[in-house]
Amino acid sequence: MGNWSADGVFCSTLAGEVSVYVGGADSPTTDKSYRELSKLGAGASFGEKALINDDVRGACVKVTSNDAELFYLNRNRFNELLGESILIILCMGN
Repeated sequence: MGNWSADGVFCSTLAGEVSVYVGGADSPTTDKSYRELSKLGAGASFGEKALINDDVRGACVKVTSNDAELFYLNRNRFNELLGESILIILCMGN
């Protein structure tokens, strides 16, 4: 799959391992010093906060195992699937 922007994308790791980090050349922040936050394996997910809040991503993710399989859902498809239900979910959280 190569490199791609994950802004507005929810991902779930089906197989393999990914590293969640901040900093580095592709960081969305101004701090360019690399710092690993965690490693995620099969069953873990990421990107939900930026997707639900219509915000930019707060960290980067890269595959650290030899292979990985990810499921992803972009913002448009997410909104199509949930429709107005997302408004109810967001209101319940406030």
